[in-house]
Amino acid sequence: MRPVIVTGGNRTGTSWVGRNLCLSRELFLVWESFNQQDTVPLLKHPLEKHYRRLLPREEPVMADFIRKKMWIEMLRSAEGGPGLRNKLRKLARALSNYYGYITGGKKPLFKDPIALMSAPWLAEEFNARVVLTVRHPGAYVNSIKRLNWPTRVEEFEEQPWLMKTLPETLQEEIRARIASREPPRGYVLEDAALYWKVFYTVVDGYRKTHPGWITVFHEDLSRDYIDGFKALYEKLDLTWTESIEATIEAQCNPGNEVVQGKVSHHFVQDSAGVSVIWKTRLTTGRRAQSGGSPNRFPACTTMTPAGNDHFHPSIRYSERASRVTVRVRPGSVEVVAPRGVPRKVIDDFIESKSSWIRGKLNLFLSVKGPVPLEEPAEGSVLWLFGEPLELRTAEGDIPPVINPPLLTMGISWFSRRKFCEWLDGMLLERVNSTAEAFSRETGKIPKRIRPGNARTAGEAAPTGGWL
Repeated sequence: MRPVIVTGGNRTGTSWVGRNLCLSRELFLVWESFNQQDTVPLLKHPLEKHYRRLLPREEPVMADFIRKKMWIEMLRSAEGGPGLRNKLRKLARALSNYYGYITGGKKPLFKDPIALMSAPWLAEEFNARVVLTVRHPGAYVNSIKRLNWPTRVEEFEEQPWLMKTLPETLQEEIRARIASREPPRGYVLEDAALYWKVFYTVVDGYRKTHPGWITVFHEDLSRDYIDGFKALYEKLDLTWTESIEATIEAQCNPGNEVVQGKVSHHFVQDSAGVSVIWKTRLTTGRRAQSGGSPNRFPACTTMTPAGNDHFHPSIRYSERASRVTVRVRPGSVEVVAPRGVPRKVIDDFIESKSSWIRGKLNLFLSVKGPVPLEEPAEGSVLWLFGEPLELRTAEGDIPPVINPPLLTMGISWFSRRKFCEWLDGMLLERVNSTAEAFSRETGKIPKRIRPGNARTAGEAAPTGGWL
């Protein structure tokens, strides 16, 4: 067993993934070593800003800091509440962490999205396995917006050696963004979207240069959390138990609420609900500005600002499925696969169907929905039972008695609602009177009455008439 690094963009589930991996008790959590804002007792942080790509002269100093911090984190990660009994339990867990680390039974898990730019160095220094977390850009932007966090792309531009590793077009985009505005003090959509783009351009590069690193998609893990974490445990050679499964089920099941507001970390939630709530919090325009919907790597790093050139299919595993299928609906793509199907098989299937999927999504965009009715205006005509009812404006609500062909009503929403209630009552009265007439003439009681849309005397409503 080796140490583990969980990294990716901030707000992409690194804390959630890291905590759940530490349920194995074979790992202890080391919280954000590259975060200079996380104060550590007795230690001065060697870095001044976030997302540092370490220079060679900085590496020994940072390595020494992380090793010292690990010993403090063994105590901090031993959770315990107030009271003497809980403090004794925390001390016992801390001693267990120390003993396990010294004897080789426990390894550190470095949960650190801020170390993303230096992940190769960190992995080599500590001989660690790496887990990269990926989250949909819309969900990422919504999370940044909810917390009102500033995303300062200046942190990238201030590191020329980091900028050189990015594509030239992305370098130009960063510089143009910096020149176009003052440094943000809170959430700004364009900055958050650009942050995401930088993060996952870097992650895409890691996937090519470090094929042994593990990539997990936040949305997939949120929907299929038991099988997803179980597979992740197997890849990292961690022990999976029924107790761990029960804990993850209790923390992630749909019976939990989705916690919003200014809460940075809350680990007992409806994880599937968390993965899609951004769709109700961002308007269509904001979703497009956040980067559109990314396909799986590497296509997601070449996003378009809008449209369906790139899509993010949701993947659902089903016991009843016998083969991989895809369902396309307006604005969504769902892939259903039998349990146990390798992810590569699903990705290959999506790639083979990508042209067809894009065609369907664009077809949905081209189809216009029903045109909403306009508010009735002076002189509009409503055809009712073959008779034209002319609408005229008046103060107040509908009068109690209405005699065709003149229908007088107000145009306020309240009056329109009252009119609909009156119309419902009038239709019901017409049906009842028809049924009574039928009974008088035939001596029978009708069991069913089916209204038709034929107009009396063969008259047709003129073009443009209401209804």
